[in-house]
Amino acid sequence: MMVIENEDQLREVQTNFSGSFVFPIPKNMSNFSEGLSMLFIHDYKSNESYSIALQHEEFKSNITLETLQTLLSFNYVIASSKYIFDYYFPSKFSTEFPLLYWLNKGDTDYLGDLYSFTSKYKRFYYPSTSYNIYIPYYMFLRCFNSQLSYLSTLDKKSSVIEKYTSILSSLNHIRDNGICIDIPQINEVYNKKLTTSLLHPKYMLYNATGRPVGTCNGINLSAIPKDEKHRLGFISRHDRGILVEFDIKSFHLYLIAKAIGYTLEEEDVHMYLAKIYFKKTNISPQEYDEAKKMTFTNIYSERGDAKKIPFFNALYKYRDSIYSQMVHDKEVVVPYCVRTLKLSNLKDGYSYTKGKLFSYVIQLMEVEHFFDIINKITVYLQSKKTQIVLYVYDSFLLDFDREDGLETLRGIQKIINDSGFSSSVKIGKNYFNMKSFDLENMKA
Repeated sequence: MMVIENEDQLREVQTNFSGSFVFPIPKNMSNFSEGLSMLFIHDYKSNESYSIALQHEEFKSNITLETLQTLLSFNYVIASSKYIFDYYFPSKFSTEFPLLYWLNKGDTDYLGDLYSFTSKYKRFYYPSTSYNIYIPYYMFLRCFNSQLSYLSTLDKKSSVIEKYTSILSSLNHIRDNGICIDIPQINEVYNKKLTTSLLHPKYMLYNATGRPVGTCNGINLSAIPKDEKHRLGFISRHDRGILVEFDIKSFHLYLIAKAIGYTLEEEDVHMYLAKIYFKKTNISPQEYDEAKKMTFTNIYSERGDAKKIPFFNALYKYRDSIYSQMVHDKEVVVPYCVRTLKLSNLKDGYSYTKGKLFSYVIQLMEVEHFFDIINKITVYLQSKKTQIVLYVYDSFLLDFDREDGLETLRGIQKIINDSGFSSSVKIGKNYFNMKSFDLENMKA
């Protein structure tokens, strides 16, 4: 391992990396803008490793971040954190070690937070926020070598890695956008001491189904209670802005039909099933709501009367088949998805039920199909002020600037429709007071 402390040393070594593992160490894990402390690089072509010191108590360095950004170029990068690496070296060709480990090994026992050991040093160096410059160099080196050793056992390129790197990029983009808050309202309700008006949720992707959960400052933004108290403080950042929520209609039911090879005869699946349940064509709003509850029960349990309905009969047969597949093959091939669901993904091992395994399969389908849509919408919004600010499973929240016009929202709806799904739309000044909105007829 060569330690580089000055620009002369840096200019003497390779600076163009076409395939590398990179471990960036920010000075402050909570504020990357304070700069880098260290940068570890392993070049796969030359099999050489370098540690570049920018600011660390054990080294006397004259290297600046600007110098690194000018001299170093990266093609394909595996980073310890894609989000951190992309912050300092924006790249279209980066993925991350945790993603490769999760996709290859199935479990997440090793992962945790690869930078978590740094947090224990915070209190020793308070009030300095740049605590990473004081942490012993050998600790970062040990972490770097550990990850590098694991990487030697992992596949580094595949269609699955490409797919989930794309999902990770979308989640990082939503994180960068941030969701705007009324600071006093959020501080009071969530008992926080926030001082900035944007929350940037970190999405945890590495679980059994890959269904991301977004949290920020101890707030689970993927499961915000729907009452006024908890939602009123989420607002638009734009002077003429509103929040717009797109919800994919009957998303799980469409995915189930796709998985079991069943053709639905109506766009509104709940209405289709309600007519079967109640044996009539005119369904009241009360019957419609009751039908939705019955459908949920029928999906995850196996009621005798439901077996007589062709949709559920096919569903139960499929559920039996994937359960047998998991028992014998230790994995399930998920239809229309690039990732398989492995036994090692399931922490409870053989304790899973048929219903639980089936829900895992549908959630995995949900993630891959939903982010196919999100990726297209992200590209569509690149030149606009409107951005996606929150992802919640089968819905997403936009911070919409009226200057972009209703055609922007119609364009998003068209992307969803062209993907084979339909959506409902709600708008509001805050995340609680959201009202249904008819984009076609422009009626709230």
